[in-house]
Amino acid sequence: MLQKKSIDFQTGRHTTVIGTTRFGKTEGVKRTLKKSNRACMFFNTQHVDMRGWTRADYDTDDQMLVDALRSGEQINYLPARQYRNEEMQAITDILFKAGEEEAFEMYFVVDEAHIFKGPGLSAIEEIATMGLAKGLDGIFITQRPQLLSKTVWSQSTYFVFYKTNNQKESYFTDY
Repeated sequence: MLQKKSIDFQTGRHTTVIGTTRFGKTEGVKRTLKKSNRACMFFNTQHVDMRGWTRADYDTDDQMLVDALRSGEQINYLPARQYRNEEMQAITDILFKAGEEEAFEMYFVVDEAHIFKGPGLSAIEEIATMGLAKGLDGIFITQRPQLLSKTVWSQSTYFVFYKTNNQKESYFTDY
């Protein structure tokens, strides 16, 4: 019988979580973070059920969002599918601006990190390259690592592997 184990995320480091769809990546991350006492922004592209987390979306007041994170809340951010790239950029801008005033200590989770393009991809790469200086530890979840930005790969210190399906997804052979 398989055991469900928590993932040990290290603070001050980025993590990439990789595996086939329906094998528990998102649930494993969610379960682990729920047990932590650290603020978290979960950019929930799949709109996975996150009971016990504070819900937010584009209409949430920026300052209320920042204050909630500073007080240690865990935020379930639900982007509109058609605007997820723009919303990722807006959230990153809000957090980086707030981080200039006072650094955060939080996890920033990006579910389905491989789907972002344009401004969303730029925002994810900004988290990967400059987030740690603002107190943002990135956790990037993907089922398509070959589509994940090389910047995210190179900036991640830890990799958590779930089940994968094919040889081509022996990811490191391409990098």
